[in-house]
Amino acid sequence: MDNTGSRLREVIGSQGVTLRKFCEKNNLNYSGMSNIINGERALGMNILRQLKESIPDLDVDWLLFGDTSKKLYINENTNVIQESTSDPGKEMLMRYLEDEDIQERILELITKKTK
Repeated sequence: MDNTGSRLREVIGSQGVTLRKFCEKNNLNYSGMSNIINGERALGMNILRQLKESIPDLDVDWLLFGDTSKKLYINENTNVIQESTSDPGKEMLMRYLEDEDIQERILELITKKTK
């Protein structure tokens, strides 16, 4: 079941830290956050504001309502959560294919196959 708690867990996981470390870093109450993630407590306005201050690019609509037309991913270059209107896997593949060494290897394979 996709809910605010599971989306919040996803956001914290994308930061590459445990819930405890995330709470310490962002001055959030660990017990309260744990209760929200486990569905035992609703996400309040104060915590939502603190989350938005901690992660300015956080899509609050997605967090609260699970708008699936917007997908979030971590930009590996900036380590920031970003919205993707396309498939993040496709974007990663396209970046991979932009590498000149990869392009040369692909051309070698194509040339080898056509001989």
